[in-house]
Amino acid sequence: MYESMENIASGREQLQKLESEDKYVFHGSENPNLDYLEPRQGYNYKNGIQELDGEPAVFASNKADYAILMALINKYNCPNGYSSSAGTVDNEKGDIVLQLCARKDSIEQLTEESSGFVYIFDKNQFVPREDRRVEFVSKIPVSSLNKIKVTKKDLPPYVEVFEK
Repeated sequence: MYESMENIASGREQLQKLESEDKYVFHGSENPNLDYLEPRQGYNYKNGIQELDGEPAVFASNKADYAILMALINKYNCPNGYSSSAGTVDNEKGDIVLQLCARKDSIEQLTEESSGFVYIFDKNQFVPREDRRVEFVSKIPVSSLNKIKVTKKDLPPYVEVFEK
């Protein structure tokens, strides 16, 4: 699939290298055994109300940091509840900039042992979402090429922390 990255220290560094190749999309999960993903219904929460997020699909992003956030902020690492989000803005140059947010109590629940997995997929098996600039979907089942374990130290440093 790609060259060996044994000499790269962190999961985030490995994922950033893959992201720079623009051949892959990434899916974050707490589950270590998702080598094969089937389309599922996605959900968003607005004002505490669960809403459907498009049609059933396998969801992924071309931004590894997005997947890292999803792999770490979840019900297993944050058993007392959690909240996180991702979005984009344009910077002064017109480049798309990823914005990641997580609730303070979600971040505070992460321990040194907290971990998750970022699954790597061939970008050609996905299509960009019409309404999202860094999200991709597959309407058919897909097999991952590999997975990389991430830990609290891989959490992107620019995650905006907010109160409830």
